[in-house]
Amino acid sequence: MKRKSTKGKAAKSTSKPKVVVGPLPVNKPLPVQPPKPNGRPSKYEGATTVAKIEALTEYLRLNPTKYLELCTTDQLATALGVCRDTLNEWGRVHPELSDAIKKWTTTRNATLMKLAAALPPAIWIFMTKNMLGWRDQTDVKHGGEVKTQSKMVIEVVQTKLPPQPQPSPQAPKK
Repeated sequence: MKRKSTKGKAAKSTSKPKVVVGPLPVNKPLPVQPPKPNGRPSKYEGATTVAKIEALTEYLRLNPTKYLELCTTDQLATALGVCRDTLNEWGRVHPELSDAIKKWTTTRNATLMKLAAALPPAIWIFMTKNMLGWRDQTDVKHGGEVKTQSKMVIEVVQTKLPPQPQPSPQAPKK
């Protein structure tokens, strides 16, 4: 049998290199790196984002027939290029944006009320329940005591029936 030669080839080492850790220098401060941002940069642009919402509010106020294009929070968020959760988070963090969103909501609700005459009643009721949070309400008053009186009257009526024909006696047949 021939043996393979390992000349010219580096021998593979299976051992891990050893790392020697010495004491940290006491006089030198550790280098401080700025914190790395987590995730994508925010699309929130401060006053510009607030101005966009105010412009959309004014557009809705001036064009009530375009109500269905901008009647949900999802549509408002899409117009800003973000999702609804992001818009809600921005509203919690930035009070000026929260105020702009409240003005948009008020304008949206007022626009729906203006459209009441143009919409069929069933559609208007459906939209107010979904968009404005209106609900059907039934008022039930209970005084604490329930009294019932039941009276059953049975009346026996005697009627005269017409006389029934009497069977005639017949002779037995043979």
